[in-house]
Amino acid sequence: MVAYFKKQTLICVICGAMLGAFAAFFIFNDYLSAQGTVMKVTFIGMLLLLGVVLGRFVASRLANRKLAAITALLYVQSNPDAFIEKFSKILASTPKDNIAYFDGCVKMSFAYEAKGDFENAVMIFSGADTSSLKMHSLHADTMIANQLMRVYLLAEDAVNAETRLNRLKELEEDANARAKMLASQIHACVELGSRWLAFLNGEETDSDYIKEEAELAKNDIYRAEMELLYGDMLSKQGKTKEAREHFDAAKSLVPELWAGKQAASR
Repeated sequence: MVAYFKKQTLICVICGAMLGAFAAFFIFNDYLSAQGTVMKVTFIGMLLLLGVVLGRFVASRLANRKLAAITALLYVQSNPDAFIEKFSKILASTPKDNIAYFDGCVKMSFAYEAKGDFENAVMIFSGADTSSLKMHSLHADTMIANQLMRVYLLAEDAVNAETRLNRLKELEEDANARAKMLASQIHACVELGSRWLAFLNGEETDSDYIKEEAELAKNDIYRAEMELLYGDMLSKQGKTKEAREHFDAAKSLVPELWAGKQAASR
């Protein structure tokens, strides 16, 4: 996302414009000298625009590569400290009226969550105001509500978790009328949150859903959290042997992070 790398994007765009100007004055000079003023201005303007577009394209490719390398620290290498160190400065300079800012806040919150620093995982959203977004406010509100719900569930704060779960249900209703694909994604978050909250409140719930969530997890941190939760559910059912297997799985995935340490203590 180019919004994370504004300086790099500006440099690429300027270089692209300069390349367009170079082409106009050095490559097509003979052609332009025979044209009228209107034709010259139009042709030069087209080359400058093409240069800007090329610069923007290059900036986008570079930004995506940089961002992929940084996010890999969190989602592939399970190293939230390294991610926070590199990404915090980038997020601080990201415009707060861009969807990239809210996406970045979610990533930072997840990094703090992985460390068991639930206070900072919540605080990262203190300055997040989605009303500044014109087109993506529903998406941003969904990301924030879901992340906060998960953090509160991990912290076993059932009251605040339920508040965020109810917010997700409201957003699902809104999305059903405006964005069907997003609505289906929100529904999945609501399903997970509802089962998780029911377990925290001592109610009967579908533990197999959590097992499947762990199996489908796309990164080790989240999978370890789900393995831990599933182990807790099995333990409550008196299935201590099966629970231990899932605690061991969580511990082996992220032994130095919160979920791994919690699993080890179980």
